[in-house]
Amino acid sequence: MHRCLAIITALIIGVTALPFATKAQVDVIDNDAPTDNELTPNTFSFDDIEPIQSHGSFSAPGWGSITWTPGTPPEQLFTVGMFLDSFEFQNLSLNQIGDITGQSVTDAPLSSFGPVQNLTVSQLVSLIPQLGQLPVSMSPPIQALAQQQGIDTALGSVAIKEISPRIQGTISQLGNSQTEYSISQIPGLENVALKQIPDWENAQIADIPGLSSVPLIDPLSLKDYFIPFDIPFGMSPCKVGKECREFNIDNT
Repeated sequence: MHRCLAIITALIIGVTALPFATKAQVDVIDNDAPTDNELTPNTFSFDDIEPIQSHGSFSAPGWGSITWTPGTPPEQLFTVGMFLDSFEFQNLSLNQIGDITGQSVTDAPLSSFGPVQNLTVSQLVSLIPQLGQLPVSMSPPIQALAQQQGIDTALGSVAIKEISPRIQGTISQLGNSQTEYSISQIPGLENVALKQIPDWENAQIADIPGLSSVPLIDPLSLKDYFIPFDIPFGMSPCKVGKECREFNIDNT
């Protein structure tokens, strides 16, 4: 697992393990002049990595063979679970991602939030108990799914928990109409940590609105969300204060 994290982290921070380029590098090449938007550990994110430039693959312990073709964005290559022990994306909720990135991620279309696609309404009520107490009219996508199945919600005052056992299938059954609804129209979903959602490990980074914009290494401003990590690239936790030094590790 440590080897897998080493390969992935090397890839992300620009080590030449795989054929990536950062957007800042591309700007320098295209403009033949330095860019003012130099990347720092406080700002570097998946958004700063250009799509992969050639075919390739590698074996990731626990995840099997990872393959890609030219033009594949890295956020479509890696899953949230691959960073379980490093960046701990699984501890974030959409609200926290929005706070970190400054983006209104809860206003994104429901279709853009991959992990919710395979959830039933009953599962949503289990994840978000207060959701079940709300009248069905407070959640247009749930109301639309119920109506799609011939469940009468005309009065709109029926509690979601009362009809949830009768709604069959998953949110994905809304199909293309999901683009008409925002994530915020399932009240409380924005406060659920990713790790609480079934099968979160296999969700691509691109399936989580705003996650590709979260800085990958920022131990100070992200200390409430991420723990310090130590992998075989000479990185180690720093003591906050006058002195910041490496300790008890060997560099490679």
